[in-house]
Amino acid sequence: MPLHNPTQSPSPTDHPSQSATTTIPASAAVTALRDASDPCDLLAALFRITQAFGARASACVHVVPDPERAPQLFVLLACEPERAYGHLQRESALDHPWLRYARAHSEPVWAASLQPPCPAEDHPVLIVPTHSGGLTGRFGVLMLEMATGDCGPSESSEQRVLAEGVAHELHDWWMRRTRADLQREARLRSADLHLLALERRGLASKQIARLLDSTVLAVDSRFQRINAKLGVANRRHAALRAAIHGLL
Repeated sequence: MPLHNPTQSPSPTDHPSQSATTTIPASAAVTALRDASDPCDLLAALFRITQAFGARASACVHVVPDPERAPQLFVLLACEPERAYGHLQRESALDHPWLRYARAHSEPVWAASLQPPCPAEDHPVLIVPTHSGGLTGRFGVLMLEMATGDCGPSESSEQRVLAEGVAHELHDWWMRRTRADLQREARLRSADLHLLALERRGLASKQIARLLDSTVLAVDSRFQRINAKLGVANRRHAALRAAIHGLL
């Protein structure tokens, strides 16, 4: 499984320490996240959000499945890379308890409550999953290592709400990014996307031909061209890949 890390956290000498950096409001940090123009900007915004939370570190993993290839993992590390990769480079990154939880659940949870537990952490880690929906299997997870475990119920609840907002902004950013990348590569037309949407609904060539006032041969020929554009073996995979990347 390829572990794609588009950006890596700066070393302590390259990045100003938390004490030396002005903490900005969480709302402003989220806006910076939404407006990030590339993964480097996104990582810088994640550092600022981590500071706004008063957290010690954070990491974001975004998992993009594929019908014919191994999943892609997009990783942002607002922490010491060596420590984060100690978690991610297990037998399989997707088998890590935190990612396994995120793949199957949508509610934030404290890492200490998961079974089986990870190696003991010195500070509490909040796990915040996100999902694309549409039965695509695409998901993400934001992990925030808090500075203290002495949060009261109201503070803990507020942290969860804010963290969910941040996690969804990160998820949406990667959705926009990979959707634009795939569209730029495949150059799908609106008519292609309409055809893929009909396939995604489970319609056969005969039904599609009737809807489009076309022939089965013409429909099948169009699907073959679309398959070539998307680099897949069949139309079912073409529709799934388009759905995974948010084109449908």
